[in-house]
Amino acid sequence: MTTAIAVDPPQRPSDISAFSACKNTFAHNRSAPLGSVLVAGRFSLADRDPVTITAVPGLVVHVHSGLLWVTGAADNRRHRVRTGERFIAYDERLLTVSTRERTELQLVWP
Repeated sequence: MTTAIAVDPPQRPSDISAFSACKNTFAHNRSAPLGSVLVAGRFSLADRDPVTITAVPGLVVHVHSGLLWVTGAADNRRHRVRTGERFIAYDERLLTVSTRERTELQLVWP
């Protein structure tokens, strides 16, 4: 099953190329797995399938609405991030994020 992600236009000019690549992926083949793309700015997770993010130190995950579960590689703890809260990555690792409801979040790369 493919996770549906809706991406809003970028807020900074430096994010435009990443947004364009992501937007083209969705426009041409909505049923294909997302694969590996750089997503910046606000977007929504629309279903329960987990998404893996390659985090770098200083990456901030803001939850604007909904509830997000974040689990780091080699870390069995699940972090609950609710509306108005944020998760900050302190090292380079894979993060798995998932939700049980539509959740709007924002990735802010350092």
